[in-house]
Amino acid sequence: MGVVREFTCPSCHRSWKVFTGQGMMHGSLSAAAKTFPPDMQKQILMKAREGEPLFLFQFQQAVCGYCGSVEAVPILHFPESEETLTGPCPQCGGEARIIHEGSSVTCPQCGEGILEEKETGHWD
Repeated sequence: MGVVREFTCPSCHRSWKVFTGQGMMHGSLSAAAKTFPPDMQKQILMKAREGEPLFLFQFQQAVCGYCGSVEAVPILHFPESEETLTGPCPQCGGEARIIHEGSSVTCPQCGEGILEEKETGHWD
């Protein structure tokens, strides 16, 4: 089950709603791979050809360093090889920086406020 999180800047009042976690439809590696761009899908599906490896998948909240948006990006971790793949910003394709729980994040739009985070719901 996933969690809906809302990030709001107290300075400029910009807000973002992101859907983190995972749903039941992401239980197979091929389904999780579809959340990544085509070049990354190929890399993931090559692993699947080696046998269905153990994997952990979820969407995590992130800030895009290019467009300044707060988004949920796909994260795929292979525990056996310790390899982790992070998807790009879904808005612009730029590199996104994961927002870890409890960390302070300056608003990517105004650069002044510290984003406030609250849980607003669940999804599946």
